[in-house]
Amino acid sequence: MPYTGSAFKEVMASVSAIELKPGETKTIFNLAHGGRITGIIFDKREMYKWTDRDIDIKISWDNETVPAVYCPLADFFGYAFGQPSMQSLLLGSQGKVNYCFFPMPFDKQATIQLINRNTGNDTVALPVKATIYYTNRKRVAATEGKFYTSWKSNKLFKEDGPHIILNAKGKGHYVGTILLGQGIKPGMTYFFEGDDSTSIDGIFRIHGTGSEDYFNGGWYALPDRWDTKMSLPLHGSLEYSLPFCRTGGYRLFLSDKMSFEKSIFHSIEHGPVQNETAVDYTSLAFYYNDIAASAFVKPTNELSKINVPDTMMMYPQLMDFNISGAIDTRTMWGYNTGGESFIFTARDQSAVRISLDEIPRGGYKIFGDFVKSPEGCAFSLWQGQNQLSDWIPGDSSLKERIPQLYLADIVLNDFRSSLTIKFKTTAEKKNFFLNRLIFVRKNPAVQ
Repeated sequence: MPYTGSAFKEVMASVSAIELKPGETKTIFNLAHGGRITGIIFDKREMYKWTDRDIDIKISWDNETVPAVYCPLADFFGYAFGQPSMQSLLLGSQGKVNYCFFPMPFDKQATIQLINRNTGNDTVALPVKATIYYTNRKRVAATEGKFYTSWKSNKLFKEDGPHIILNAKGKGHYVGTILLGQGIKPGMTYFFEGDDSTSIDGIFRIHGTGSEDYFNGGWYALPDRWDTKMSLPLHGSLEYSLPFCRTGGYRLFLSDKMSFEKSIFHSIEHGPVQNETAVDYTSLAFYYNDIAASAFVKPTNELSKINVPDTMMMYPQLMDFNISGAIDTRTMWGYNTGGESFIFTARDQSAVRISLDEIPRGGYKIFGDFVKSPEGCAFSLWQGQNQLSDWIPGDSSLKERIPQLYLADIVLNDFRSSLTIKFKTTAEKKNFFLNRLIFVRKNPAVQ
């Protein structure tokens, strides 16, 4: 039986269907008296055009000079690098809608605006349909704070210290974090070893044990352990990609909200220790407060740009591959690469076919990071029936790492997105010790 109580009856809906032109700002909701927003729904039919993160949402309360919410619309709904991901209890993207159910009480006035930062040659207007659910029950100032977010995006190096998620004064509750991170250098996502730390009312209260632990995620970069996007009601992984050297997570602090009486300072390192791994971080903090925000970071095209690196590394621990012929596989942790190495023990003419769907389309030079040994076999790179490289010897009188050997050129498109390694073996030489494959985009890229 549907709920028909008084609280349900007082909820109203404001529907806006607009065309948002490049460079344009439009108001989709404006209430000139006290009340509270109970839900925000955006139609997702045109969401593919938001992958550039150049559409912003701006929410203001009670004519405050600093907006309560100002961030890329895709980031607000927990998109990962422009793609739908988050499906939490209160916020995210599912099916045909993007949704937010954080309650947002206010005293006198509320405005929601959309801003299109795209000022290029694309003059096509973006159709947007939004439904704002609200009531006329204004905020009870003695027991309720107003809803705020803090959006930050910056490139951090060792000398820059930790990423500051929120630094605010007032009385309120911290209730959520979205964090996206991409290594500035290709390779393993070491920045995700950084610890969170929190000071409340000027007293250091919390020192976490690692970024993946902060998001209730456990280990990462291993099969079935923070290796892809995963969404639960209060926390999840937004993405994980070793080739892109990036990941992201979210956490809602509902039953464990962090309350503060005077101030809160919440930050996270880019580890493993002393912020030594350079990273590009974007975060969105969610909190309630009794005073207005004092500062904000205005999104720009440069800050919200999604980086596609020119150099991408594939580690065998998360490779999607299948085997032809008889091949045994065992792993070895950390042969000076930070990831797992795979040792393939092959028979003659056996092969490993690797999916390259995660690598963007284009032309690349392939380099190999592997180990030569007395038991090493010869190998060759193929794409379909086309041989890309000569037969490369994998044997040596002593075990030695070859960190970056040019192997072949390859072109990836919609019809060719895999790489096959074939082996020539003898009874004594049948091992291939792979650390990682390195793809360097050709300039200009071959399409």
